[in-house]
Amino acid sequence: DQKAISEQAAAWSKDIRDVRIFGKSLRFSNLIHPLFTDQEQNWCFSCNQATVVVKGVCSCGSHDTIPYNHVVNEAIDPALPVIFGMDPHPRKPHMYAWYQIDAKDDFVQIFEDELAEDIPATKRRIEEIENDLGLWVVKRFIDPNMARSPSGTRREITWQDEFSNEGLWFDLASTSDTGRSRVNEYLKPDKYTLLPRLRVRSVCAKTILQFKRYVWDDHKLRAEKELKQLAKPKHDDYPTLFKYLMNFDISFSGMTQGAPVIKRFSSRRDNYGETRFQQESANRFARFGKGRFG
Repeated sequence: DQKAISEQAAAWSKDIRDVRIFGKSLRFSNLIHPLFTDQEQNWCFSCNQATVVVKGVCSCGSHDTIPYNHVVNEAIDPALPVIFGMDPHPRKPHMYAWYQIDAKDDFVQIFEDELAEDIPATKRRIEEIENDLGLWVVKRFIDPNMARSPSGTRREITWQDEFSNEGLWFDLASTSDTGRSRVNEYLKPDKYTLLPRLRVRSVCAKTILQFKRYVWDDHKLRAEKELKQLAKPKHDDYPTLFKYLMNFDISFSGMTQGAPVIKRFSSRRDNYGETRFQQESANRFARFGKGRFG
């Protein structure tokens, strides 16, 4: 009986509900991004969480529910700006992905790739993909930990320098953990668009796999517990790129129009010794009088 299931699910804790209702593994009960799903689930805007819905009604009694999924088959829009992120590695393939931002400031990872080649071959591969997909790339960022480390035997030459010499210029990303919190907020469905603000195209199979397996480290195995919770350095490549992306606080208008120009009155004096601010104040007083501007 679906009503009985809903009532029982409401009485369970979130971890038990994830296992018994949604079929998630106990092994991944400490996921860093637990909201991410590649299967359709239901979201309740009253509970503000994933929930069990029976005939459109949440276990809390609310009708304000929608189905949601983070894995989509959205088409690539060549008119929308794209941000490129890279995580280079010296002993395993370089991993990189492309993210499209729309006018609602929502993000869709449109493609992923990895390549265990030298930097010139990697650049050619990146350009080939961008040309084939018709992407308008407006920004590139890179993992700062690897970017400023030596790329070879000469310690003064870094990964960032090597890519710059090949014509790929990157901004250094921020490693702040704030990005992970923002990723979790963007994974929640939006009340107005009824879609998560962060989605992944189904062709990005490795990103989907890593999101479902990216967990916090088990402090019980440590002799000395640390105060700060740490992520396991496994399945972290593409989720970490999302963290870097969120740390930039990118907007659609900023990517398409550039940063706003801040204007102020000049302090330079004219031939009569007055500043432009003094001249503008005098003009306003002449037009409107003292009563309006005090």
